[in-house]
Amino acid sequence: MKFSLLFETTHVNKYVMMRIGILLALLTICTSTRAQDFNMRRQNTVGKWRANVQNNGTLLNASDTANTVPGGVWLNPSGTYDTLVFGGGLWVGGQRKVGDHLEPRVAFSYEPNHGASRCRPGSAIYDTRFGDTAQAARDKYRVYRSTDGVAPAWPVRETSSGPRYIDDVSARVAAGPPSVLGDQDMFIVYKDTDPLLWDSGGAPLGIEIRTQLSFWKGGIGQNVIVVRNSIINTQSDTIFSPTVSLALDGDVNNPHDDRLKGVQNEGVRGAVFFTELSTTDPFLGVVLLAGQHNSHRPDVGLTSLHYWTISEDPKDNAARLAFMTTHYMDTGTSVVGDARMLMSSASDEALAPGDTLNFDYAFFAVPASGRVALDPKDSARVLGTALQISSYYNQGALRGLSVGPNRQPASRTGVYPNPARETAYIALPNDRSSHEIRLYDALGRAVLTKSLELGAKNAVLDLTNLPAGVYQITIDGQRNSEALVRVR
Repeated sequence: MKFSLLFETTHVNKYVMMRIGILLALLTICTSTRAQDFNMRRQNTVGKWRANVQNNGTLLNASDTANTVPGGVWLNPSGTYDTLVFGGGLWVGGQRKVGDHLEPRVAFSYEPNHGASRCRPGSAIYDTRFGDTAQAARDKYRVYRSTDGVAPAWPVRETSSGPRYIDDVSARVAAGPPSVLGDQDMFIVYKDTDPLLWDSGGAPLGIEIRTQLSFWKGGIGQNVIVVRNSIINTQSDTIFSPTVSLALDGDVNNPHDDRLKGVQNEGVRGAVFFTELSTTDPFLGVVLLAGQHNSHRPDVGLTSLHYWTISEDPKDNAARLAFMTTHYMDTGTSVVGDARMLMSSASDEALAPGDTLNFDYAFFAVPASGRVALDPKDSARVLGTALQISSYYNQGALRGLSVGPNRQPASRTGVYPNPARETAYIALPNDRSSHEIRLYDALGRAVLTKSLELGAKNAVLDLTNLPAGVYQITIDGQRNSEALVRVR
């Protein structure tokens, strides 16, 4: 289910041409003036991504009516488009008290088999429980882009207490400047509290989800989408054993050739989608930046990573929750087929009424290596990129993703390549009087010291004795703003 516009004569047929026509028609619709449509998909064209988003929480799935067109489209360095994602979204589960016993509940914004969602646009806190189809709600709870510059104003504002969603349209501008991370951000707010979206006799979990996606124009950020989610328990009762998961259906090349591999080291855990039919299609990487967490509960991290095929889909609440909470890490390579991924973060700490969980992750594209399928060198490249994104995230410096390793401003010391394997080069400032570079590991231990010659423009670091990880750099004791990522 991939639309490469490359002239691959062995793959061009009437079916593919029909699919390309559907995609082009969709792109025309997405840029039309129907921006206030309650379920309108908005399109990001910043950097290398065209990301289709629906305000019921479905990310990157490009067809509202028939899930025949994948939606995460990435512009290759060659100038052609590749589709990498069919669709994705959150699964949020837990146990809710019903009468005198607990019952499993799972709300999802994307179900891979049918593209279904148990969520509607709008706020369960400020809006009604049900879907509000009034024009005011259609305007207010649409998909927002930070660069649109049209009313209603961007809903996430930088307040004295930090970034905050402002539901009152009239109060947004006065609350503070727009709070964004990328060159363009997208924002949606949605809820699962409409009983009509649930199975017969089932009660909603009772959550509101706020999702913000960030994109960048240049540097490594042009290959990255960072997604931040806030999940709020809007009910008056507690959700026990809460679990949050990303469900993603990758679609590199075509749905019958999808393959998926878990990749991990001591610094990061993630997954990569790839194809065995092409040496030009990029790899799609996924990394969990932070599992469910907030200011008063620690980051749970990644508790399970599953990949599965269409025939293995769980069918009901109990099966879905069991699937999400099973502690298992898939690290091998999946079978060839329609691979899907579930990346979960489960906790035994209950979610009280009115409390919030955060859950952040990133998609990223790694350009083709010129080899068919995935090999250890590709895994290392994916892990290196994942480590670099995670490093920026952990430092609270995601805006720095717009500055690539070879595009450093003059005020910063350039480190390249970054990530690095055996050797790294540090471009030194002209006005230095420095004598020594040191690298520090994540525990603050000095693990490498390099003496510098006066007047040298660059320093060469031998990394072969260092384990993979993220290292802080100091020059004569002054901490450099860029971290060095070492991959094996």
